[in-house]
This record gives sequence, C-alpha cells and structure tokens, in this order.
Amino acid sequence: MISKILNIARGELGYKEGTNNNTKYGADYGLNYNPWCQMFIWWIAQKAGIGEDIIPKTASCPTAYRWFKNKGQVVSASEAKAGDIVFFQWNGSKNADHVGIVEVVNSSIITTIEGNYNNMVARRNINKSNSCIFAVCRPAYITDSEETSIPETMSKIKYVNTSKGLNVRANPNTSSNILIAIPYKNEVVVLEENCANANGYSWDKIQYKNTIGYVANRYLTALSTNTATTYTVKLGDNLSTIAAKFGVEWQTIYNNNREIIGSNPNLIQPGQVLKI
Repeated sequence: MISKILNIARGELGYKEGTNNNTKYGADYGLNYNPWCQMFIWWIAQKAGIGEDIIPKTASCPTAYRWFKNKGQVVSASEAKAGDIVFFQWNGSKNADHVGIVEVVNSSIITTIEGNYNNMVARRNINKSNSCIFAVCRPAYITDSEETSIPETMSKIKYVNTSKGLNVRANPNTSSNILIAIPYKNEVVVLEENCANANGYSWDKIQYKNTIGYVANRYLTALSTNTATTYTVKLGDNLSTIAAKFGVEWQTIYNNNREIIGSNPNLIQPGQVLKI
C-alpha cells in the first residue's frame, strides 16, 4: 500500500497547475480552482486504493491534521518514515498551512512529494528539526503481502549528470528497447542499485515518473541531502527573489535563518550568508 501511493505520487512529479489553481486533483475532488495540496494527498490515496478511513477526504490541511490527531496518529518528526503525512506551517502559523507525503528518510533529512509546491508537484528536502514542520502523521495503512513493514528509508534519489540526457532501457543492456529519455539534471528514484553488469556498465533499476526501467549508473549522481545550500545576500535581494532562484518558499529560508535575519523577514542585509 505504501509502495503504491509513493509510486503514484512519483508519477505526478512535474505536473503543473493551470490558471487559478486549475488541476485534475481539484476537478476529481469536486473543488477545483482552490489550493490543492491536501486534495493531492487525497487523490494519490484514492488512486492507490486507500480508503477514506485511512486518508480522509478533505481539502483543508488543518482539518486533515485534526483528523489524524483525533485518531492518535501523530508522531515525532524524528521518527518520520516513508508514507507518513507531513504538515507544514509558514511564518509561525498556529495551523497547518501545507502538506506532503514522505518519500525518503535519509539520516536527518526528510524528502517529501507535495502538490501545490510552487504551483506544481515537486520534491522537498527538509531537516527533521526544521521549525516549518508542524506535525508528522502516520496513516493506519494496511500492509500489503509484499510489504512486511513500513520502511524507514526508501529508495535513493539520483539525478542525470550528462548534458546529453539518459535513455531508460527495458532491460539492463545497450541493445534493449529505449522506454524514455530523461533530460539532464532530472531526478530519478533508484529502486535497485548495481543490479546488473553488461556492455561495460553497471546498471541501476530506476523509476522516472511512471516509467520503470534500467540505466547505466555512471550517468547518475546521488542527490546530496546532507550538504547545506547557502546564498550570500546581494544588494536589492529579498527573501521572495532568493526563494524563486532556488524553487523554495521564502518562509522556509526565513525559518532556517531567524537568528541571522531577526524578527523582520523584510530586513535582510547584503553579505549575510543564508542557509537555503
């Protein structure tokens, strides 16, 4: 069940909303043209065959959080696992403002897949101790026959490191059919590392969106989740323009740097080094 919902979520990566929050998730829910992060969670659950007694039908993040809380399904962020639902708060809000599903937990870093992240479905890497995490909730998934337990760490994420792009093959050899071409720097989920050796290459079994196949792993680089990205503030910068450069919300940068910025997020100074 967890594998199903995560595979469906991965298949939606890159989906972008239309004008005024127009999405297939909102249309299927019956509340289109509205903020859709929680509707995305409901939608992927429905596609995975997960009932509304496990993940509720609601478009409201606060309502969804209270639903899980009332069932005693809130856990510490330090205990986050793949399949958990993470609620976020922005700028010190006392309510859940946004939501995603945990895909990967590597050491102190949680990787989520989220709807309505910069108007699209995208991944976020966030430290377990980040104050933007409002709550982590664990749905009462029914364990599938192939899933004996909820994994603490799911598959690795890598990105294509060759500017020519990378072909996904049906089988781990260069004469196999090409299923799809992955553009440079796009991310893939590695389902099995070094699963075969052929034609002078070591091969990984990967998933890219809805396609599962094989690639020569010399053309993949592990996504670094432990190296902090920093930015030095320049004259004329503000948190919104910096956030746009890195594809994150300005509130995330502010919460990562409160001790440097101070109480007013509108007052940043040239020369300040901010953790993204």
